[in-house]
Amino acid sequence: MGNGTIGLDEEHRSDHEVRAIFVAAHDLVAPHMDEVGNWLSSASECMATEALEQRFPEIAGTRLMAVLATIAAVRSSGRQPVDA
Repeated sequence: MGNGTIGLDEEHRSDHEVRAIFVAAHDLVAPHMDEVGNWLSSASECMATEALEQRFPEIAGTRLMAVLATIAAVRSSGRQPVDA
């Protein structure tokens, strides 16, 4: 995708619930990370995780950690997620 965004049109993952909340989760967490996906501080990591847990209680445990890791990967790629 040459436009610098990550859409879901070519997505092959099957966790539709995570896919549905990913852009909102990214927007919630992104202010706590630098542009390459590193946490600004330990407190930022804790606040972002807590914010995700409160906003999306249905996404927990390893799924939540996977969302955070994917957000970091997206940030480090320099692209932005977009809704499909």
